[in-house]
Amino acid sequence: QEEQEEEREQEAIATHQDSAGAIFEAEDSTPLDYREWLDEMRSGDKEIQDEKLLIALLCAAYPANFAYRGKPKARRHCTSSASNAVIQKGSVNYPMANLEGTASDPLEQLDGPSWWLYSDKRMFNGKLSLIDTTLLSPWDVALFGGLRSRMVDGKLELDNWINVEAEEPAQEQMLFKLREELRQAPVWLSIATSWDKVAAAAMHRSKALFGVLGSVLLEKEPDSE
Repeated sequence: QEEQEEEREQEAIATHQDSAGAIFEAEDSTPLDYREWLDEMRSGDKEIQDEKLLIALLCAAYPANFAYRGKPKARRHCTSSASNAVIQKGSVNYPMANLEGTASDPLEQLDGPSWWLYSDKRMFNGKLSLIDTTLLSPWDVALFGGLRSRMVDGKLELDNWINVEAEEPAQEQMLFKLREELRQAPVWLSIATSWDKVAAAAMHRSKALFGVLGSVLLEKEPDSE
């Protein structure tokens, strides 16, 4: 009997260890190759395939932390509460010329105004610095930006300082619909946990819509189904 109890304890410990390490380790029979994924994440010279989707998730996590740069080589950025914020000097996105006198890599892809996401703002030597910055596309700001939104003269305004305009009316309508779906999805999800059939149907619709949106963000052909 004591031997059986010891065996059960060992099995319980093994099960706990397997579940705790499942995030970091993968067996050969695992459908997803986590080792390749980790190697890809650790490599410094490879672009992550889902980088654009990751940026979208970061925007959703920090919907009010947007900064606007008027010119490619400008150092000052406008935020919701300041007009002279700068990117942290130690960041790879800091607008500084390298030893050869040419623009650093982040500036090479800029040819006009740009939007940036940051995780925090801090004061260093009397200057307001933006921490953990990421270059955004206009669609990232339009879709995921703003804790508060309202219509002003038929145009979308985010957090009382970001004005969203589209080239075509159809694009504006699509933007409004997508933002509404993004706002309602967590509500439907919470209701669906009580086995509400209407909420469950809404969740299936949102899942399909977000699947298409994810494919578009990754520049892939959406699933025909």
